[in-house]
Amino acid sequence: FRGCSGLSSVTIPESVTSIGDYAFRGCSRLSSVTIPESVTTIGYYAFYRSGLSSVTIPESVTTIGGYAFANCFRLSSVTISESVTFIGDYAFANCTKLYEFICNPINIPQYIGNPFYAIGGGWCRLYVSKGSTGYDAWSPYFAEIIEVDFGGIDAPREVAETIRIIGRNLMVENVALQGNISIYNPSGQLIRSVIPDPSSKQICIDDLDKGMYFVVLQSAGASTTHKIIVP
Repeated sequence: FRGCSGLSSVTIPESVTSIGDYAFRGCSRLSSVTIPESVTTIGYYAFYRSGLSSVTIPESVTTIGGYAFANCFRLSSVTISESVTFIGDYAFANCTKLYEFICNPINIPQYIGNPFYAIGGGWCRLYVSKGSTGYDAWSPYFAEIIEVDFGGIDAPREVAETIRIIGRNLMVENVALQGNISIYNPSGQLIRSVIPDPSSKQICIDDLDKGMYFVVLQSAGASTTHKIIVP
């Protein structure tokens, strides 16, 4: 699919075990990709200069090749699963809008050269699991390294149209709320728990600093956790 400038989204089937070198290079309008649990390797230059805005690397992937996501100028959020053991040189280089890099492996993955050259304009934050080791080696590339401890919070899931931030308000949509909305910081500390306006289903977040938070919703007798970024 190299150079397919009209390609906007891709769902890779579970029969695929490897995304080859240059597979989606230069797909400038490719804003969404779903990588299945069957994939173990993301190749060299696989998504170079694509239009992706966020990427979640599934549990099956162990290797991210060199330049795999380099020059993705719209990429703002990356989540790396615990299974990743190797990140190639310049894998995320020049992703200038990257503001969060969530890296779940307890031990820092092996890497070559500088996977994070010129990322995030110097203000990208690295989130790692509490008790992780070795990540100090990446401190020159990130504005801050933050240890995350969910403290009993369920793991967050990707959300399409359930939670949005509009101005300085948190808006909840397409869900029947039953109870409070609870907001936690990355360390698992409860920041606030409120009952939203029943008509608008929104709460003011003027008091929240910029950064990542976890929002727990109570609905239909169950709770779900969602990741948000306060700009």
